[in-house]
Amino acid sequence: MHEELFTIAQHYGDNCSNCKEICCANMILDIDRENIKAMSKYLRMQPVEFRRKYTKLYNNLFKEGEIKSLSAMGKKQAKRNSRVLVFNTHPLDSVELSNDQRTRLIDTIEEMSGEKVGNATEEVGFSLCPFYDEKTHMCTVHSVRPTACQQYPFNIVDKETIDIRKVNICVISTNFLRRFQKFVEKADTPNAQKYAQQVKDDIHNGGYSNHYHLPLPIVLFYIDYECKKLGIRTSPKFERISEIALEKWI
Repeated sequence: MHEELFTIAQHYGDNCSNCKEICCANMILDIDRENIKAMSKYLRMQPVEFRRKYTKLYNNLFKEGEIKSLSAMGKKQAKRNSRVLVFNTHPLDSVELSNDQRTRLIDTIEEMSGEKVGNATEEVGFSLCPFYDEKTHMCTVHSVRPTACQQYPFNIVDKETIDIRKVNICVISTNFLRRFQKFVEKADTPNAQKYAQQVKDDIHNGGYSNHYHLPLPIVLFYIDYECKKLGIRTSPKFERISEIALEKWI
């Protein structure tokens, strides 16, 4: 479904090419075996060397007892204890940022640490992906980037929920939500109206840190609607899951 989502975005002129935001900062990024295999081959190194240099087990990021205070999603990830990319810590003033970017990064650091960090000074640090080129603002492994990066800013949480990230910052997620909101306003069946009300409530409440949790079935049906309207071919896999979503929508 991500391929269809990005094809729709491209049709409307939404893409990352002119964006100056830093989406690859202050994250915990899952990386699976296939990602490691592809990236290590691209970088001409052995997978074991890549894992040692660039990754850690998720639970090793936390001190003893800290996992108990994680969110439900964090505890779920701790149970998997998957490998994650190790992000490098940089002084906040070491990368060229606009005032808006700097303010948003400070807000992100405060939110993740739970502490106020004050004004942007050399003492304030943030985490940056090791494959992010600070001069070009581009990804140096873009063709083999991790699955989570390929799917960003759309993250499937579970069978019922999709997380839309960076709304009001990312042009792709912001314009997606705007079009999606107009779509759900046309709901005309009891089930559809129930899902539509969930969407309206979440949007009205402002989401969480520019993140919105939306019901996956209604998002799938919306994607199917846009693809048919725009003449976009969908994959057989998407067609199968959208049929299931349609039953819930109706």
